[in-house]
Amino acid sequence: MSPVVSLDRPLAPVSLRDLRDIDPYPAYEAIRAAGPVTWDAGMRAWLVVSHDDCTFVLRREDLFAEPTGSLPDAERIVGRRDIRSLLDGPHEHFHRAISHAWRPVPLAPLAMAAVRPLVAERVAGVAEAPVFEIYEDFARLLPIAVISRVLGLPDADAETLHRARSWMEAVLAWRHSYGEDAAARLAAIEATRALEPLLVDTVRDRRDHPRDDGISLIWHVGREIFPDWSERDVIDNAKFMYEGGSETTAFLICTAVHHLLAMPEARRVATLSDAATFMPFVEEVLRHSTVVHLRARTAIADVTLGGVPIAAGDRVFAIIGAANRDPLRWERPAELDPSRPRPFGHLAFSVGPRHCAGSHLARLEAAEAIPGLFRAFPDLHRLPGQPDTPPTGFVSRAWRPNQLAHAPIPRAAAAARVDEAPSFAKRPRDGASAAGYGTD
Repeated sequence: MSPVVSLDRPLAPVSLRDLRDIDPYPAYEAIRAAGPVTWDAGMRAWLVVSHDDCTFVLRREDLFAEPTGSLPDAERIVGRRDIRSLLDGPHEHFHRAISHAWRPVPLAPLAMAAVRPLVAERVAGVAEAPVFEIYEDFARLLPIAVISRVLGLPDADAETLHRARSWMEAVLAWRHSYGEDAAARLAAIEATRALEPLLVDTVRDRRDHPRDDGISLIWHVGREIFPDWSERDVIDNAKFMYEGGSETTAFLICTAVHHLLAMPEARRVATLSDAATFMPFVEEVLRHSTVVHLRARTAIADVTLGGVPIAAGDRVFAIIGAANRDPLRWERPAELDPSRPRPFGHLAFSVGPRHCAGSHLARLEAAEAIPGLFRAFPDLHRLPGQPDTPPTGFVSRAWRPNQLAHAPIPRAAAAARVDEAPSFAKRPRDGASAAGYGTD
């Protein structure tokens, strides 16, 4: 895409392409001062920074299309009917079904049955070492192990999870380069095919023998939409859920732990004491230190936004990180304040038809993993002498690497501290299932 740059376009004073691995928020404020919608010549795209305008872009798919299906080699990497590539009615039906199944109450049994044991396993893995890195040693593989259980896949060993995570990182690199990096495209094609052997046996089994799991749900919903729904379609959608349930949740865990360790001890203990204090903290972290900073869209019609004319075919970035610190919506937006009103007004999980269907699963994982880590290691602290660096990344950001220290304890003792604690998950109604779709 190479739109012609007109001299009357309001120009962003900073290009997004220069913000990788640095604190982006001063640049976001400079862009906001230049106008609600500005042209980024380096990215060849419009930048949208206000909460209201980002909400408009994300809600109005009749004007701004999700671009995955149109990216180079998209069909080879994500398939022709994965949920992100579907449009209009088929996407709405699929998205509604997944979102309904993964509401807090139906998901609650997973907290103790699936997520808690995996957290205990990850905690045990770092219990006897005095120092560990929060992302690589704890958070990186936890979400992908959880989504494996949600999908109904057999538990994988650590080596398989490492390979799967590497494959997903290759696909994310393709997405984040918007298909324009040839090397990233080739790596993503190879990676997405390499993941399929982990999925195919379960996909084939659930075709004829559905259970209460995510792959059965994909079969069920897809058949409601498409008469020719196939094994290929189920694999493609399972891969997307594998991908969607990995990096962002791991980054949320890293970022929340960073902020907890910056608190005075008494405040940290109070925040971690129960769901009533911890869950508002998670929402405020999502707002204040957004994981996914950018949502790309393509204008599919001429439209005026923020007083600026945008032409059909132009790329548009809704800068969620900036929208979540919009001073027109929040007082003291740069301050982390879990007690602020309207904690759920942020756009961290997007909004509208592409709102993250797994948002409550991510919250559930955070509610188990982060308190579990501090219950196991109440003396957890940052290794002294580390530089105070900004969150690294570009599209997605987190505080990593972050070396943490604690007094070593036996693996079994650490796991027991996790297992014995109450869950912050909402209690299910009698008979509620984990995935929301069963054999009955």
